[in-house]
Amino acid sequence: MFRPTGIRLNPSNGEPLYRQITDQVIDRIRSGAFPPGFRLPPTRTLARELDAHRNTIVRAFEELQSTGFIVSIVGRGTFVADEPPAAGAPVAPPARAGMPWGSLLSRATRAEPLGRADALARPAPHRDTIDLSRMQPSDDLLPHQAMRRCIDHVLRSRGAAALTYAPREGLPKLRELIVEDLARLGVPARADDVLITTGSQQALDLAARALIDPGDTFLVEDATYSGAINLLAAAGARVMGVKSDDEGP
Repeated sequence: MFRPTGIRLNPSNGEPLYRQITDQVIDRIRSGAFPPGFRLPPTRTLARELDAHRNTIVRAFEELQSTGFIVSIVGRGTFVADEPPAAGAPVAPPARAGMPWGSLLSRATRAEPLGRADALARPAPHRDTIDLSRMQPSDDLLPHQAMRRCIDHVLRSRGAAALTYAPREGLPKLRELIVEDLARLGVPARADDVLITTGSQQALDLAARALIDPGDTFLVEDATYSGAINLLAAAGARVMGVKSDDEGP
């Protein structure tokens, strides 16, 4: 059990909270209140005592360690250094510590399907290997020349307007053309029923945001597009595979 440190934070004085912690720990070390070898509370314990974010405590401890006031021993804890810098002694500027992004990420990023996808994503070992995990056609099958002609035509005909924001539902003319295509396929639709997205992934993301609450069970075929599984997992769905045969799930 760790005793209260007596450190007090004042969020309204304009000084960063991690700096307030650093300065007060140094004051206690130099006054002898925290003697050499004194064990400091764990970052989580001190964060609860000060009602502060743990990352604030971590940053303060990193600065204290980089300037020689404390030492951390894996498995034992954090202690006041045997010979901390004396008062008036020059203190080396602390190394700039990066943000601890790993501790700031949402729990959704730790979903099991996402971790599985990362583990399976690896580059093909040989240039002549066909990598089916990319889920896209071979480069020589992509119509880049036709796409270039389309882009050139749009920029010539629309000019700078082609680079501005479009209506959020998509260009009206494009939606009308899609409705005509659907009608030829026997699908009744109006332009108001059509929403243009940048691709299937954005469409799936919109559907997941609109329909899924965290914890909802979502049934998918055993062989399912991994991009859809990743989106469902990030939305908090409980993804369950369903056996399929020639007629579907």
